[in-house]
Amino acid sequence: FERLAQLNPVEHVEICDALFRIVEKTISSAYSTYCQTHHKITRNMDTHMMDASSVSSPSYLVDLPKEFFQMLVACGPYLHRDTQLFQKVCRVLKVYHASSKESARTAGVMSPESQVEEALGSCLLPSLQLIPANPAVDMEIWGVLSLLPYEVRYRLYGEWEKDTEQNPIVLAARQTAKLDTRRLLKRLAKENLKQLGRMVAKLAHANPMTVLRTIVQQVEAYRDMINPVVDAFKYLTQLEYDILQYIVIERLAQGGREKVKDDGLNLSDWLQCLASFWGHLCKKHLSMELKCLFQYIVNQLKKGLGTELVVLEELIQQMANVQYTENMTDEQVDAMAGSETLRLQSSLFGSTRNYKVLNKSTNKLRDSLLPKDEPKLAIPLLLLIAQHRSKIIINADATYIKMVSEQFDRCHGILLQYAEFLSSAVAPSTYVQLIPPLEDLVYKYHIEPDV
Repeated sequence: FERLAQLNPVEHVEICDALFRIVEKTISSAYSTYCQTHHKITRNMDTHMMDASSVSSPSYLVDLPKEFFQMLVACGPYLHRDTQLFQKVCRVLKVYHASSKESARTAGVMSPESQVEEALGSCLLPSLQLIPANPAVDMEIWGVLSLLPYEVRYRLYGEWEKDTEQNPIVLAARQTAKLDTRRLLKRLAKENLKQLGRMVAKLAHANPMTVLRTIVQQVEAYRDMINPVVDAFKYLTQLEYDILQYIVIERLAQGGREKVKDDGLNLSDWLQCLASFWGHLCKKHLSMELKCLFQYIVNQLKKGLGTELVVLEELIQQMANVQYTENMTDEQVDAMAGSETLRLQSSLFGSTRNYKVLNKSTNKLRDSLLPKDEPKLAIPLLLLIAQHRSKIIINADATYIKMVSEQFDRCHGILLQYAEFLSSAVAPSTYVQLIPPLEDLVYKYHIEPDV
């Protein structure tokens, strides 16, 4: 029995098909409920007869037996053999998660959220990378993942990478995707962007984690690839954008790489390339979710680490066109004393004057920092940057004064840039309400009065 313990019965096609038939029979009732409700909502939307309350609160309850989730665990990555059943499972899980919020929970039983997470981590995500390029499947699985907080999604992505490393089929698919991506990136240029951009997206649909990680690694090494890659990413789905942000945050948090060059003055090339890539990407594609990255920067500042502030600097510079300039001309200095329109005109000198795109990206950045129903990170981030500015000198461990001065100047420039963005992005009355009183800033948050 010990020798047979490593074998997976689902590898055999006959056993796998029989298990699929049992799974489909188990969810038949729940899937019928989903279809009836979905068609009813669609019909009401077409006739404009549905009010807002009927959309937000489901009037149906779906219960799935625990044996269903056990069968999904047994299926593992082999659910890729039946994409139709794969999509049915995604739709049923979405309905089950939504209806479980209204049903009472039984003590000692695994919560519906945990059951959905287990199904995603053990079956759906591993199966996704074995399915040929299919954007519809990506959208179905994103319909389930989008119901979970980003902390849970990122944990599932991390487990997805580690748990499938011992499966030969998955390893072969990853290696094939990595080689195809590298081969395609060698040919990617502005001239063939439309054709090869679609091919990049096609690879990402089939194996998003491996393909996007390979592309990010290439962008870190070659700055010239930033613009072609950003333009090619317009064909990605929302699931791939979410995985891409997870990869970027993971690359920032990954140890073993120096974020500052040996001279102690300049940031490493890979960090500058990654920050520039992320700034251009978020400006071009406004569907990116930015609160995860802002939370990571806040956590790093709480630890006393401010190197990742270069990412915030690039985001503000690209999305809001607010940049800190050390050497300004006399005309620019005079313009900065004028109205908001005059300051905008002076800052747009030499760049594309697309005010419509600029307003959209500025509003997106502002709404990510000041959401309506979630914890607002705008003011905590501002206070932490101001505190970090003082800690650079107090906790200086650099060998030379020039290194400390460079770190201080960089942090001070980002502080001025971020404060300028907040003051221009929100109304003056709102900005006054956001900033704590002067007494609290000095005594409670220990910020220097000149700041």
